[in-house]
This record gives sequence, structure tokens and C-alpha cells, in this order.
Amino acid sequence: LGPERTAVRAQILSHLGTCALERGRPKEARARFAASAELAGEDGDEVGLAFAILGQASVALHDEDLAEVGELLGEARNHIETQPAQSALRHALDGLAFRLEGQRSVAEGRLEMGVSELRLSRESFVLSGVGSPVEKAKTLRELASALFATGRRDEAVLVLRDALRSLDATAADSLRADVEAELQARSRDSWLLHAA
Repeated sequence: LGPERTAVRAQILSHLGTCALERGRPKEARARFAASAELAGEDGDEVGLAFAILGQASVALHDEDLAEVGELLGEARNHIETQPAQSALRHALDGLAFRLEGQRSVAEGRLEMGVSELRLSRESFVLSGVGSPVEKAKTLRELASALFATGRRDEAVLVLRDALRSLDATAADSLRADVEAELQARSRDSWLLHAA
């Protein structure tokens, strides 16, 4: 296979890994991300490797193996840093990495650090201009959860509303319903305002 076909196969495998993880099949996701990383590694595709390793870190986070998450994030960062600092792709990769770092920090009870990392994730996605609205909404939802945990209710409610606005142009009905339910449970007034 040529480099273009290999890169496309690696991307497809990473996307399939993400789908498997979202459907609650972490073993399948881990296998897809590993296959993606292998293809990207054979091809010297630093971006493909970064995405695949971040996917593996997502599986480790799902499995609550926080030590593995840390190791994989360090490995992913090595590949991310090969990209130009101000490129859209670099910002998108940073957005994913910061979100995982924030989730790990929150899971470890380091809430303030988690809030900071999740804010960096949000900023990176904005700077990238290429991040999907669903990824942005997921980051905002994680940030809102961390803000609620640190007692910043008003800011968290605003972040949830921003997550819903991000989902307006998507077909992510399940995620939208979850965020709406959370907003309704946390602040009925804000939910009514959003619904109106």
C-alpha cells in the first residue's frame, strides 16, 4: 500500500476504535487503536500515531488505569510536538490531549488541575478551527462537571449551555439529551432559557 492508503486505513481504524469505545466495547477499541498505531508507525505518520495513542489513552481512562493513561499521554505528546506549534492539526491534537489530562486529573482528585487542563482543551479546540462540535461539546461537558465539583455552579451552567450550542448543528442526539438533562437537573431556569 502507498503512504496515502496507509494513512487512510490508520485513520479509519482510529475512528472505528472511537466508535467501539463509545458503544461500550473497550477491548475492540483497544485492538483498533493498536492496529492504527502499528500502521501509522510503519509509515512514519506522527499525526496518525498521536491520534491512535490518544485513543489508547481513552480506553485506559475508560478502564480506570490512570497510570497507563499518563504513560500514553507522555508518548502521544512526543508525537504531537513534531507538529508546527500554530498549526490547526497541532491545536486539535492538543485539545484531545488536554481533555484526557483533565479527565485523569479529575479522576485523581486534583480538581483545580483538571479545570485548568480542560480549559486548555477548550482553547485548543477553538484555535484549531477543525475540531468537531461533538468533541468540543464533550470537552465542555467535562469542564462543567469539574466546575460543579469545585463549587463554581454559575460558570458550570454557562459552560453546559455553550456545550448545547455546540451541538445545535449536529446529529449527536444522545449527547445532546444527556447535556440537556444535566442542565435541567442543575439549573432549571437555565434549561428553560435554553429550551425557549
